[in-house]
Amino acid sequence: MNINREEALRAKELAQGLMKESDFTAARKLAMKANKIDPTLENMTHMTMVCDVHCAATEKIFGNQLNWYGILQVDDMNADDIVIKKQYRRLALLLHPDKNKLPGAESAFKLICQAQMILLDKAKRNFYDIKRERAWRKPAPIPVYKTQHVPRNRAQRPTDTGGSKTLAAYNLSLQVKRSDIEEFFKEAGQVVDVRLGITEYGRFLGVGEVEFATAREAQKAMEFHGRPLLGCQIRLRVSHARGQRPAHSTKRRHGECV
Repeated sequence: MNINREEALRAKELAQGLMKESDFTAARKLAMKANKIDPTLENMTHMTMVCDVHCAATEKIFGNQLNWYGILQVDDMNADDIVIKKQYRRLALLLHPDKNKLPGAESAFKLICQAQMILLDKAKRNFYDIKRERAWRKPAPIPVYKTQHVPRNRAQRPTDTGGSKTLAAYNLSLQVKRSDIEEFFKEAGQVVDVRLGITEYGRFLGVGEVEFATAREAQKAMEFHGRPLLGCQIRLRVSHARGQRPAHSTKRRHGECV
């Protein structure tokens, strides 16, 4: 047995031990390492899938509500019943307790069953989507030095950004790239930064922020609300947050990888 094989088997064994302790985040890292060292290891797809589902289950969208789209690994707004059923069958083949005896497999299987049940129920899915979108649309807290009320000008356009150069974007396709967003807004103005909402596990949430060179360009871009981008109708609102950088940005800084 060569050294690489031994190292891969050890990483796999350690991953299984962490799965027994329900530390699926660390287990996933070791499982990915083992598979990278030796792609011929058995049951690695089953192992990583168990970890993926449990990691997704730790990503709370609002309150204690689970991310059912993330658990089932489907694009939220584009996932119809056919896609959901097909994805459920694919995951079930890897997670069913009769075929997967790894620690956490049974509970992961129950999670995808519940995800499919909710997402195939029109009423439950609609209610879930509304609550999730409201949670994402919570406005940034008003700084204490901006407590003075400024009455809205009656002639003010509904697309007025109030001087902000940044827009929050929702319902983005999970395949969207910075170049797609720049091309989408090119008629509005220059996009200087795109910040995508990505969890600590590397999952894109379908939301982000788009910063323009000027507030006037951002105001022009508000007119793109509701237009399709890669098959998803993009939703926009003004972002007044300052000094906070999302988990991931496509803007390059010195020494930063993008």
